[in-house]
Amino acid sequence: PGGEKEIGWDSIELSHEGELSFLKYLQSTPVLHWHGDTFELPQGATHLASSKKYKNQAFVWGKSTLALQFHPEVTAIGLERWFIGHANEIQATPDISVTSLRKDTASYAQNLERLAGQFWQSWLESWEN
Repeated sequence: PGGEKEIGWDSIELSHEGELSFLKYLQSTPVLHWHGDTFELPQGATHLASSKKYKNQAFVWGKSTLALQFHPEVTAIGLERWFIGHANEIQATPDISVTSLRKDTASYAQNLERLAGQFWQSWLESWEN
């Protein structure tokens, strides 16, 4: 468990290696964070991204293992299910509300959906190299 929950839209900060990776597509856009856990990097992993609250947000290990602590896979429509299904968790988290999450989702989800397509495609193509 981490020190606090990280729920909501915010940017990630890429390491030097992250800037050179497929994560470069997500560098300038807020992504969805929704967790309260953290982790240490496995031996031999390459750190790719951090957030304001958690140092480890993404890493690669070997050629085809990618680990993400944030959620580039989300869509605005899909998040509605999360908001309903996790209403108690949202209500119990300070400074978070379904209203604010919906507002931020309206602002950021469409751009993330577009950029995430480039991110996922680039990651899959990296296996070929």
